[in-house]
Parts: sequence; structure tokens; C-alpha cells
Amino acid sequence: MAEGRTELPRALYEFHFGGFLKNEKDNALLSAIEESRKRTFGMAEEYHRESMLVEWEQVKQRILHTLLASGEDALDFTQENEPSYLSDVGPPGRSSLDSIEMAYARQVSVLSRRIRSRQVLRGPSGE
Repeated sequence: MAEGRTELPRALYEFHFGGFLKNEKDNALLSAIEESRKRTFGMAEEYHRESMLVEWEQVKQRILHTLLASGEDALDFTQENEPSYLSDVGPPGRSSLDSIEMAYARQVSVLSRRIRSRQVLRGPSGE
């Protein structure tokens, strides 16, 4: 009977060791899957960001082309001293845009008004 007692703990040891190895294998697989998932989502986010940047650049080019084609031969993008919140705290109601951004915004506003009043012709590609 003493022999039976020594065999039982050995059987339990082998059983637990087998379970431990299976658990380690499962954890390694799950870690690999999680790492792959993170890498895949990271790549997808990067591709999406790059795609949005390309699309934004195309839209900017289209806007600038439309502005230039609308008869505004001399767009005024001169540097003006306009106070902004970034450089100096001015009176309330001032924009945080710098002078170049303000000039661009004015041109977009002019174009927008013309589009609303149907004074702008479509670009050469018919867009």
C-alpha cells in the first residue's frame, strides 16, 4: 500500500504538468494572436491616416484651382499683422488664425459666396 501512495502523487504531478504545458501553449498562441491583431489595427490606422492626408491634399488642390480659375488672378496672401491668441492675447472675438490662414479663409469665403450665388463655373474636369 505504501507503493500506491507514492504512485498517486506522481500521477497527479504528471497530470498537473501536462495541464501546465497546455496552458502555456494556449497563452503563447493567444499572445501571438493579440500581437498580430494590434499590428494589423496599427497598420490599418496608418493606411487610413495616409489615405485621408492624400484626399485632403486633393481637396485643397481642387479648391485652390477653383479659386485661381474663378477670375481672381491676384489672390492676396500678403503677410498682415493680425493679432492672434497664439502670439498675443488681444481683445475678445479675435481669431486664433495667423494672417496667411486668415487670407486663405477670406478667399474660401469669397468662393463660397460665389458658389451660393451660382457665379462660379465648374473646373476643367467638370467637377
